[in-house]
Amino acid sequence: MSVHLWQGGLGLPERDFCFNRENGTALIRREYVAHLARMLKLLGSPGEAATAAAEKVMEFETALAQAWRKLEDLRDPEKNYHKMTAVDLTGNHTPLIDWNRRLDAMSLRPEVVIVGQPEFFTTLNQLLVKTPVPILKDYLRQQLVSIHAEYLGKDREESLRAKLLSDVHAPQKWRVNAPPLEHSRVPGSIWHQTRSSHVAVTGITRESLVRPSIAKRWSIGTSAWPLY
Repeated sequence: MSVHLWQGGLGLPERDFCFNRENGTALIRREYVAHLARMLKLLGSPGEAATAAAEKVMEFETALAQAWRKLEDLRDPEKNYHKMTAVDLTGNHTPLIDWNRRLDAMSLRPEVVIVGQPEFFTTLNQLLVKTPVPILKDYLRQQLVSIHAEYLGKDREESLRAKLLSDVHAPQKWRVNAPPLEHSRVPGSIWHQTRSSHVAVTGITRESLVRPSIAKRWSIGTSAWPLY
């Protein structure tokens, strides 16, 4: 078994959606912020407060996107394969995240982990230091609702991707080493590989990312997909 960690945390499919200035992409960004506001309203935030919080969440996601590698930079598997111990990952990139403890909570005890983009995790740690806790709470709350939006019923908020991004297809063949777009939501997506499948552990931030005070403890969710 090997445990892989990959850049993540975006509600939009990939980083260019945060920075592309074309009219169509700019429209998607505006609609995404409106989507975030609706999610926060579903969670009880008043209208104006939800709108302001959505803007802050978008700023946080955009800062995460700055640390994402571009699609073309993901094509080289060797450059996206960095073997290290969980202790080294914590010490060199994410001092706020005890990876041994996190992985042990998932019953994962690998000798080493494979980190796709170490600089992403360095930036994630920096953002955890400087981002106000209320913004992190709002980010995690809307992530939880967005991930489970399909279970809210037809009269509730539909998935943003179903509304705006229906032309986003499955990963291209050259992305064989990258997790599917569905797993881009969680900062630092984790999956472990067995002989027959990849199992994505998409709950690394459910326990408040780092500090229990940020959000309530949520259960870890997993999903599996076949090897390409």
